[in-house]
Amino acid sequence: MKYKVSRDIPKFAQEYNTVSPSELARIILKERHKEITPESVTMWFKRHSEIHSQLAKSIENRPSEEVPKQVPEFLARLITNDFGTVEIINLETLEVAKKLLAHVEIELKGRICK
Repeated sequence: MKYKVSRDIPKFAQEYNTVSPSELARIILKERHKEITPESVTMWFKRHSEIHSQLAKSIENRPSEEVPKQVPEFLARLITNDFGTVEIINLETLEVAKKLLAHVEIELKGRICK
């Protein structure tokens, strides 16, 4: 069965809130394991300009997700300066806490930049 990109472009554009050809090409590669170029996505959008404009409008009108609901509770307390007491038993615990905080920070930046 031949792969039809016309099924996935609108679906992934809505699902991932993007009409960026390079981003959609990356998503199709990741999700469907089909390598297409951003230029082919651009050409598809040119051939289907009505669908492209509808997708762009729906993405613009979609309300953005509220990040504070996704922030873990301990990080929310740090942001609002409600520190409480933190007991560090040894240096190993401190290193684990630093790695966990760095991981959460990277994850939050990824969610915010989407």
